[in-house]
Amino acid sequence: MKKLFSDSIVSKLRVLPSFVWVIFVIISFFFARAYEFLLTGEYYAAVMEEAYKELGYNINPVTAGVMFSIVEAIFYTIIFEILLAIVFNLVVGRFRCQINRSDFKFRLRYFIVIVNLIIGILSIGYFFTQYENGVINPNISLFSGKINILNAENPYYSIQSAVLPFAVSAIFAIFFFEDFRNRYVPPRNQPTLFIRFAMIFVGINVILFVYRIFQNFLFINNPSPATVTEIVAYSLEAFSYVAASVIYYFYYRKLKKELDNIHFDIPSSDDKNKNENIFDDFGF
Repeated sequence: MKKLFSDSIVSKLRVLPSFVWVIFVIISFFFARAYEFLLTGEYYAAVMEEAYKELGYNINPVTAGVMFSIVEAIFYTIIFEILLAIVFNLVVGRFRCQINRSDFKFRLRYFIVIVNLIIGILSIGYFFTQYENGVINPNISLFSGKINILNAENPYYSIQSAVLPFAVSAIFAIFFFEDFRNRYVPPRNQPTLFIRFAMIFVGINVILFVYRIFQNFLFINNPSPATVTEIVAYSLEAFSYVAASVIYYFYYRKLKKELDNIHFDIPSSDDKNKNENIFDDFGF
């Protein structure tokens, strides 16, 4: 990660216009969540196809499904860009980070593109672990009658998707912050900035995790017992939050220790009086 954010690489990538990086972010979100987006895209395409048939029109389900998938990636990017603006105002205004808005956005966009590419590469296996009627069927034809991907089973997706996005983001966030704080964050503000980020990042994920559990098993009319795959997935996801919290805590202790070892020169009252006495010989 240190090499990825080295001055030589950053200077070469920084010349690209902002809109190009926004497009990269959209593509990276689609690549990272292609399987999920195509699942929901097929569902929306099927609903639209039925609605248009009632009106006497026919639509291409493949085109509609891909279109909905791209719209989802754009929606993720819009949320990301809104968070960029909020976080920048907080980082610069509250923690006095010495970075301008364009450089901050570039570094965060560059970071999210790298993270999404890694998640996407590790998620390719989703498309080859699909089960239908208890038999593995990697030759899925999306948006067709060959296999209903929404009703098919994919234990690999259920387990890995519960851990992979958070784990990759949590690990690379530390590498990103290590580079960022050495460049832009005053030493006094580094521990506080990191712990605020850690609490928000882990806290939001835990809240969403708890909400999904309640939604899947308590808020439905006829809740069914959790399957082995679901138990494993939820257990690993909960463990990942605990592990990230522990790692973040020790990293925070490291930052605090570094801060305690820094000697800040604070003028004493005696020094102040000496400085004032300098002008006595001049009659001031």
